[in-house]
Amino acid sequence: MKNILLSLFFLGFVWAVSPENPVFQLDNIVNKGGCLDENAINYCFDCNENLGTCLYDNETSRICEDARIAWKKRWKPDSEYPTKFQVSTYTQCWLDWEVTIYDRLGNELWFSPDPKDSWSGMTNGDYVQAGEYYLSIKGQTRGGTKTIDIVSEFDVFY
Repeated sequence: MKNILLSLFFLGFVWAVSPENPVFQLDNIVNKGGCLDENAINYCFDCNENLGTCLYDNETSRICEDARIAWKKRWKPDSEYPTKFQVSTYTQCWLDWEVTIYDRLGNELWFSPDPKDSWSGMTNGDYVQAGEYYLSIKGQTRGGTKTIDIVSEFDVFY
């Protein structure tokens, strides 16, 4: 008898039933395979099945021992020539990463757990006003060779 695959779509849930291999999928999240070794340079933080080949690069390991980070102290958001505020770093080095931008009153304007992300300078659909803003960077490199907890200020100008 042939396998019958039944899919029911209900409030964002997909439930697929097969006699040999039942699969449950919530909000289009399925099993994702990749490297699960946190010390590998291609570690997949959102994978849930070890299907990938882990890569280890001695040069990358040396770079990550003291991974550098940098950001602009003065920055101009521009709608005509879009530039984005970004903390620059060797992104593969970081296992844990959080960047948060606050206004001068301490209100959170932007948060990202991804070192590749950048901020457009907008909040609630509008560009922020010129002035002083605060940047919080927290992270730990793969292998735990470096931990950072930095708070710094930067200026937005037009």
